[in-house]
Amino acid sequence: MTGRRSRGGCAQCLQQHRKCDEGRPRCGRCARLNINCEYKKNIRWVNGPHRHQRRRPRDSPHRESRDDLLPTTPDLRVSHISSLGTPSGLFVVQDEHLLHLTNRANERALSNATGRTHGNEAPSDDVRRMQTGTSILQGQDPTTPGQRPADEEEPVLNEARPVDGELVRISETTPSSLELRAWETSLNRDISSFLLPTAEESIAYVYFLRSVAMIMSACDSTQNGYRQLAILALSTPVLMGTVISISTTYMYLRGSAPMFLALQHQSRALATLRDSLGSLSSSVVKECNGHLKRDLLATILLQITVEMASGGSGAKTHIAYAWNLFRELGYDRRKPTCSIGTVLVQRMTWIDTISSIFWQRRPFLPLSFWFFNYNQDSPNDGDSQPTVQETTGCPQWVISFLARISHLCADYSDGLPSFLLMPQAKELELDLNMSARNYFNRTIAPYKNLSNRQRHLDVVGQCFYWSAVLLLQRRIFRDRHDSPRVQSSLTVLIELMESLPIGCGPDSALSLPLYLAAHEAIEPDHRTHIRSKSRQLTAEYPSKTREALTREYEIIWADIDRSASEDGSLVTTHAGSMSGERYAVPTRH
Repeated sequence: MTGRRSRGGCAQCLQQHRKCDEGRPRCGRCARLNINCEYKKNIRWVNGPHRHQRRRPRDSPHRESRDDLLPTTPDLRVSHISSLGTPSGLFVVQDEHLLHLTNRANERALSNATGRTHGNEAPSDDVRRMQTGTSILQGQDPTTPGQRPADEEEPVLNEARPVDGELVRISETTPSSLELRAWETSLNRDISSFLLPTAEESIAYVYFLRSVAMIMSACDSTQNGYRQLAILALSTPVLMGTVISISTTYMYLRGSAPMFLALQHQSRALATLRDSLGSLSSSVVKECNGHLKRDLLATILLQITVEMASGGSGAKTHIAYAWNLFRELGYDRRKPTCSIGTVLVQRMTWIDTISSIFWQRRPFLPLSFWFFNYNQDSPNDGDSQPTVQETTGCPQWVISFLARISHLCADYSDGLPSFLLMPQAKELELDLNMSARNYFNRTIAPYKNLSNRQRHLDVVGQCFYWSAVLLLQRRIFRDRHDSPRVQSSLTVLIELMESLPIGCGPDSALSLPLYLAAHEAIEPDHRTHIRSKSRQLTAEYPSKTREALTREYEIIWADIDRSASEDGSLVTTHAGSMSGERYAVPTRH
């Protein structure tokens, strides 16, 4: 910055604290950098006209030190959130973009304003006074402002004004990602000051709406179920605590928030959850219990995401509590009539089904569960919004078959005789093939007319189908690793996964197909593809459980090779030998 910045300059120069020549239609700096040049209109401060009374003088040491930020690499840019000042002073609100988050119209507006981001997405928060010697940066050099070349190309930051001398910044780190400006202007003053009492919680909530909800869902849509839960959290403190915890955990995994902040929010969320469970057991207002149980079920099902992302060991406990609440709400007997209930049924069914595969246990949900009774002639997600496949990546009819396979495996473990098991297995295989034929014939015909997002989602659905085929062959029919049909199924599955570009969205749902493929990979080429895909997905969607699974694959292959060298042939081992004690089940995020 070569001089005092102009108060009437363009938005880009104001955001970067650059002197603007106010040229029209583009100022000199924006023209030189070839970036958009916009002049702000109708700007007002959220905390009203008396803000100037709290501003520090220009010679204040706080103002002088606000640009003394440490260097960072481009992929670790994060916002710097001060714990000083009230949240109401954090955001510049443009009158024409105000969004109210408390009604369904605003929910749609939030959904439409949202775009998927991947990789190192950096909006996050930090408390400067608690972060000694390791300030989190926002793409600034350690040089003084005057030392930066005037023509250096730099990202345009969404920058709020100083709050009591501190600087609050929100930025985007990937060129293809949307800026946080839409979310910056979406926080109403009452919501920020009352429901989101601190600056870091406000930013974490915005980050959940903008990024985490899209990553957790296989395919983002206007009816994103996780965004619906975030809207519900505005009136549900126990759910809000977990939403903030998940968001902060994701930011930590991307290098955008300190570990202590993620641990602090998770500890607070669990304490609130314990208190709410206690109030549920002692509640005397019976008519309120239904809503409280629903809110607790939503909270517990989201807590499993924290366990998965952080590599915790509490997933089994969470699933057991969730199953009890699920039954008390009657979701196991009848289809819910509200969209929130639909989202909870989808998530509970998915978590229960795939955890039974990873941990080799019988699912909680019985085969008579209404969700599993899909239309054989047209197996789809029905009229649910969002659809099951958009939420999980797996079509509803495939989830139903995965549950049937898990129950059949449990019957085998319980000692069901082979002469009773095999007829059921053959019937299941026939039903699976018929359903797949109907489904693929229905989706392949107009395939070329589908959007990229829908094509990618369909490919992920095919990956889950071939995962079910592998489970049947290995766990039910007990085929060998090197049997032709196992290796043929594995080849098709790997080719499908390889066809998905990293970061397309639905590819974040590939944990189960990758895990099952790794157990059957005996060819070096197959292992190379699985190893590469797993590492790429871990880099794109950071998770401690993904890291653990990537290491587990190497252990699995070493065991297979050792057994083969000792016995002179491949030893038939049961796919999915991981006990579940060391790792959280890698569910959808």
